[in-house]
Amino acid sequence: MNQYPEQSPSQYCVAGVLTCYCGPSAEESILYYINPVSADGEHLVSSTGDWTVGQYGLAGGWGNVVHNSPYSWKYLETNSAHGTVPGGETPWWSGGTDYPMSGTINWWVSRNYSGSPYYVENPLPGTGKGGTLTLTTYEADLTSDIWNQGAGGWPLAADVWEFPGKTPYLNGHNTNLEVQHFITLYGYGSSGATTAYIDPIYGSALNGHSGFNLTSSHYTGYPSSSIVSLVNYGATFGIVW
Repeated sequence: MNQYPEQSPSQYCVAGVLTCYCGPSAEESILYYINPVSADGEHLVSSTGDWTVGQYGLAGGWGNVVHNSPYSWKYLETNSAHGTVPGGETPWWSGGTDYPMSGTINWWVSRNYSGSPYYVENPLPGTGKGGTLTLTTYEADLTSDIWNQGAGGWPLAADVWEFPGKTPYLNGHNTNLEVQHFITLYGYGSSGATTAYIDPIYGSALNGHSGFNLTSSHYTGYPSSSIVSLVNYGATFGIVW
């Protein structure tokens, strides 16, 4: 699977210090793998080979982004305001039945928010909070979707929350910072006990700054129990699968 370093649009982020398009980057990896051109003709990569067009489009460039708009409509609402967040953060849930990550993947493939390939959030958000994801459920979902009976598989997205003084952290991340971050899950080992993931920070303006020192875009052998801990922290986020 391809990795696309997350971008840092100046209207939302401070370029070179903070990057904000981890959600679009993680989803770009998934979509390019399963369907690089949307059901209604949008291209993740331009005719000139510019892959950043996909992230800017998914963040809102392909539609009029309005908070609770309703539904995702092939973009992630990253550029829209969410409460006190002025923009630049991809929401796990936007209210009602608006789940930006899963809805965008489904729309891209079938022009149906809940249609093929039938991605959903797990745990499903209810009142802005997720439930608790068990390791058993996670390993079963991971192996089932990635393996897919040997037919190519369906990558997953994880919305993680890292917090100072708590472990675990993702590889190369600054353990003194609070970080909310989307990554792409693309493989597993030991029957699901370990996870292979893609981190959008590698190659971005953030890597090498602010205590982030990632040595690769792709990591294998990461404990699945740590993924579960990261998405369960605060019972706020989870897995898009």
